[in-house]
Amino acid sequence: NGSKLFREGLLSHLPRDYPLESMVGLVETSIGKMVPMMTEEKRKEDPLLIYAEAFNEMILDKRGFKGEIPETEGLQPKENIGAYVDRKLFIHNMGHAATAYLGYITDLDMKYIWEAIIDKDIRRAVEGAMWESGKALILEYPREFNEENVKGYLEDLTRRFGNRALQDTIYRVGRDVPRKISRNDRLIGALLLDGKHSVPAPFTTLAVAAAVLFRGRDDKGRVHPRDKVFAEEIYPRGIDYVLKEICGLSLEREKSIADNIKRTYRLLVEHPHNWLSIVG
Repeated sequence: NGSKLFREGLLSHLPRDYPLESMVGLVETSIGKMVPMMTEEKRKEDPLLIYAEAFNEMILDKRGFKGEIPETEGLQPKENIGAYVDRKLFIHNMGHAATAYLGYITDLDMKYIWEAIIDKDIRRAVEGAMWESGKALILEYPREFNEENVKGYLEDLTRRFGNRALQDTIYRVGRDVPRKISRNDRLIGALLLDGKHSVPAPFTTLAVAAAVLFRGRDDKGRVHPRDKVFAEEIYPRGIDYVLKEICGLSLEREKSIADNIKRTYRLLVEHPHNWLSIVG
């Protein structure tokens, strides 16, 4: 909803009679390009240097334009931008995070996302989680998504996660757990959508449980500040507290989702090196 927020701010600085509605188009976008962290050494060489994957497609809100939409390679105007924002969050971001969290619990020495996704068990679980979201999105937006275009999106993402040249780290993708397991973000948001459409979601549930146990560190051995607070102050209060206060779940109204996470989390704590058996 960036365009809505920007519009409100813009109006506060314009004359009352300014023809905003007819003159100004505010175009929402959904960015899918993966950009890893730059090392301190690279930043010292050139503070403006950025590495990014060779992916140049941008989903944008067709209805946000006031004039003609420019015919630019890579731009993909969509009537229903909300559907594609959800696809990005609940398939791309969720699958990326799941790769990081499962990589972490599989091998503490694993550093890169590509290392995680080439592990056949992790890959199976990540693809399973993305398909759970895919099925829910097809039901939520039947005019936009179907098995064929979701399958193509998933296969492209899995390939991109395996890009060794990108050198994207498990730490970067997994860091800031409290945000990434919050109610409207990639993991819990996906589970809520799955639940809305009665889509079983054991792999997404597994990713949430793994996220609770994530304690990733950067190249200097540092924990993200919010993850430090989570590990030292929030996690010790118990899984019910985490689900209620961090994930924003109602332990009564969303009991099924909460219970599945708790069961999976407890099994994961008991059998951290045999997590695939939890989901069968």
